[in-house]
Amino acid sequence: MALGYGDFDPLGTSLLGKRDFRPDGSYVTTKFFCFLLPLFPIRSLRVIPDPKNNWASRTKYYSILEKRRPHLGQTLLVYLGTAAFAALAYLDFGVVEPWMVENVPWFTQQWQHVCVFIVMVAPLGLFIRLLHWNAQQKLRAQVAESRAALGRIDTDLSRK
Repeated sequence: MALGYGDFDPLGTSLLGKRDFRPDGSYVTTKFFCFLLPLFPIRSLRVIPDPKNNWASRTKYYSILEKRRPHLGQTLLVYLGTAAFAALAYLDFGVVEPWMVENVPWFTQQWQHVCVFIVMVAPLGLFIRLLHWNAQQKLRAQVAESRAALGRIDTDLSRK
């Protein structure tokens, strides 16, 4: 069954998080009901992304392998990421920008406010990407190790 989802839908449901990667390319993601922020998890799904997906398309398609109860660890990490983003937004809009408007005379243009927000939020996004990349690298190493072991088994069997 194919399922189409955008990156994040602020009103409705969104697939958030990736964990428990397997060599077949599948992983577990959680479907959340969202109203500007993820409010509550509906269910977790083991999915395989459609190979025809590309980075430019907003809608991604998945094949669902199994449905299960919401994964507690993933749900907590999504809430933690949301809280971290909210804290950075508050720090930016509630503390840094008012201080800069008051104390830095040239800080008057809207684009300057956007740049400050991006500089404050970018490290969080990079950290999350780094965690995801690390999980993928570990999976690739496990797959390579498994293939090497299978190659040794095939070699041993062909000698007999």
